[in-house]
Amino acid sequence: MQRDHDEVAFIGGEPAGQRHAPAEPALDPARLTSTRRPAYAVGEPAAAGIEPDQRQVVQGQAGEDRIAVQAGMVALALVPLPLAVVAEAELDELDAIGVAHVEGGGEIGGGVAVAGARHADLLGGAIPSQFRFGLEDRYLSKTSGLDDAVGTETEREHRVSAFVLARPYDRVALLARMPWNTKEKLERTDGEPEVQARESGAGDFELQALVGMARAQGASRTAAGIVLGLEAPTGPNDRRNDDGERLDEHLQPGTGAWAGTVGVHAALVASTGTWDASILGRVNGTNAHHYGYGDVLLLNAGWTRALARGWALDAQLNGRMAQADRESGETVLHTGGSVVYAAPGVRWIGAAGIGLEAAVQFPVVQSLYGVQTEHPTARIALFGAR
Repeated sequence: MQRDHDEVAFIGGEPAGQRHAPAEPALDPARLTSTRRPAYAVGEPAAAGIEPDQRQVVQGQAGEDRIAVQAGMVALALVPLPLAVVAEAELDELDAIGVAHVEGGGEIGGGVAVAGARHADLLGGAIPSQFRFGLEDRYLSKTSGLDDAVGTETEREHRVSAFVLARPYDRVALLARMPWNTKEKLERTDGEPEVQARESGAGDFELQALVGMARAQGASRTAAGIVLGLEAPTGPNDRRNDDGERLDEHLQPGTGAWAGTVGVHAALVASTGTWDASILGRVNGTNAHHYGYGDVLLLNAGWTRALARGWALDAQLNGRMAQADRESGETVLHTGGSVVYAAPGVRWIGAAGIGLEAAVQFPVVQSLYGVQTEHPTARIALFGAR
């Protein structure tokens, strides 16, 4: 499976298994803010800067900015992604419901979800120079054909990640994420009993950066920046069964290879809500066992609207186009192809800066190589600030 199932582009996450996972929703749609420094721009979480008796006064754009700022932070955390999740049993960015819009879709197997994270708030300069931190759980699932027999295999993955998002400079935001992956594979072969396998362990460490390059103000506020990402092969990739045989590549907790992401992200804040889009490219290396996940192109577009009492709605389209995986220079069957996800989501942020968000990715268009079917992916995250 491709590693860029990465996750829908929610920034709370880039996908699980390495086969092509669903495109992750973009990062949380944080809104751009004016050059005028908001009251919450420094010193304390955006949500904490508004007292209960002030809520009516700061409705409208200010309210949206507050939610956008926090949402964007969370979304970026998921990038690479996530839900950043595009379809491949490589449920890995998720993220597809991921921290950042940059993550395209959930991908099973080793990809980082980039879909779903919104970078607007980061680019606008309204995020406090503090930390955002949290935990997210991404679920991905995919069914594909067997390489050497008549039958199918179903891959499922839970990726629980701790993430930290920091803004050391006015136009620079950094996101670090460390996942714990639990992978399952169920093989059904004609005339044979079902075979089930399960493995868990630490995944690959992810580091991403969003650098604001331009912003403009007027009737609407806009901003644009570049996204850079690196995934280090910190997770084990040589797990073996009781007989000493190496487990299937898509059961390994880590990919065993380096990966890099580069792309652009743009956002527009208008009276109708925050609109954003991103284009990301991911290049995957080859591990010591001569296996390499296919390179991926992630496309994300989203809209976010702030509601009353800290609630916000999010809607995204996450797309992923992935090359087939490679093993010893040969194309791996039933990997690669294109998927488009529709990803609705909801977010709540309390006055103390504690928040929850959830999103689901539904595959609406699938054009995958070989025998593959992407299933809906989901992401839930708890985050805070200090």
